[in-house]
Parts: sequence; C-alpha cells; structure tokens
Amino acid sequence: MTNSRVCGFPLTTNTGRIGFHKLDPALLFGTHGMKTGGLKRLVRLSEHRHAFSLVELVMVIAIIAILGAIAVPRLTKASQRAQANALQATLTNVRKAIDRYYAEHSKYPGIDPDTGTPDGDLFVEQLTLYTSASGASSSTRDTTHKFGPYLSKPFATNPVNGLNTVHARKTEAGAVPQGTTGWHTCVMTGSFGLNATSLEVTEKSLDVGEIVADFKLPVL
Repeated sequence: MTNSRVCGFPLTTNTGRIGFHKLDPALLFGTHGMKTGGLKRLVRLSEHRHAFSLVELVMVIAIIAILGAIAVPRLTKASQRAQANALQATLTNVRKAIDRYYAEHSKYPGIDPDTGTPDGDLFVEQLTLYTSASGASSSTRDTTHKFGPYLSKPFATNPVNGLNTVHARKTEAGAVPQGTTGWHTCVMTGSFGLNATSLEVTEKSLDVGEIVADFKLPVL
C-alpha cells in the first residue's frame, strides 16, 4: 500500500485500486479559510441554484388552468350521470317492491289498514318492515307479519332535495310538489316518482328526464 496526493488530497493505492479518504474541511479551505473563504465559497455555490423565472411560472399556471378547464366539466358530467344512474336504480327497485307488495296484499303500499287513508310513513314501513295481510307493519317476523320486507333500510334519498320521506295521496289528480318530502306515490295506482318540479331537477343539472319518462313516473 502506498500513499500519494492528487490535487492536494491524500489517496491510498493498493494493487491499482484508488480510494478517497474522508475529506477534512481544513484540507479544502485551510484552518483560516474554513472560517472566511470557505463560507464565502459555499454562499456563492448556493447563489447559483436555478430558480423559476416569471415567464416559466406564468406558463405553468396557464397549463394548469387549461387542464382544469378540460377536466372539471368532465368530472361534473360524470357525477351527474352517476346520480342519474342511482335514481334509475332506485326507481327500478322501488317499482319492483311495490309490485311484490301488491301481489301479496292485493293493494298498493301506503294505505293505513285501520283508516284506509294514504300515509307516506306507512308506505316506507310496509316496504322495509314485515307486514301482515292487512298491511300492518312490524320490525319482527311472526306468523301474522310474515310478508316482506321488500326493500332494505334506509329508504332511498331524493337526489334533488336530499329527503327520503314519501308523500302519499289517493289519486293522481291535483298532485302538486310537496317540498317537505323526497318522493310521491299514489296508493290507487302504485305510481312512484320524484317529489320535485321539473325546474328543480333542471337547477340540479340532473339528467333524469328520459329516465322518469321511461318508467312513466312523471316528476311532479
């Protein structure tokens, strides 16, 4: 093993292999230079680091703005389409549940078995709980309440107003939107739909017109 110096730094050679020893800062700048010249050199090196110019920053911001202008509408449309698909699934599931209830009770859900009057809360209970032949609901199954449930809890939410309650009425005539409930149903025909005006649906930008028309369940 032999020792030599290259550019003032000690090296070790052994069978042709060269390895650098750990550099001593004092060898690089000298004892005094470490305090003065060495620090100045470090400062000058840090000053040479590249920074973004104003033009580069403006270009980056412009590119981000363009990408955002392209992506945001697509994401919004995808979200609206997802809500419309969820509404379609809700209408399909509730419509099937209403048909199953009718097949086993010979009447549509939403009728109070004691008074014969429409009741939106009973409509939900009769589809999500166990029921008797007359339509009385119960949270437990027994020999009397042996039908259903036809839907799982909680009941679906109206995507327009965020409500999951139901307004039940006896006839289709004179139906008007009820802002305090999410859905409407007619206990004589079994119809079921959004309890919202066409304007409210439009304001929410929900593409549900064709879906509702397909199911013949008009928006109020």
